[in-house]
Amino acid sequence: LETLAGVAAMSRSRFAKHFLDIVGATAMDYLTDWRISIAQGLLKRGKPLKAVAPAVGYSNETAFARAFARRTGVSPSSWVAAIDGE
Repeated sequence: LETLAGVAAMSRSRFAKHFLDIVGATAMDYLTDWRISIAQGLLKRGKPLKAVAPAVGYSNETAFARAFARRTGVSPSSWVAAIDGE
């Protein structure tokens, strides 16, 4: 957030409010949703979880799996199994 605010030449709090007003989500929520979306594409293509997590900015598989489950309601492996069954 600090970096984005700097690029926009705004204070951190002003940028956060402006982003929320324009986008309808906090910058962190938007970033998390974007990361999960990219991860879903990689998982659909058969990329392993250990490669997907760092590719979308998570330091480890556990942190990624937690974030994925919070956003989708299922673990990455359950999500892959569900799309494979379609």
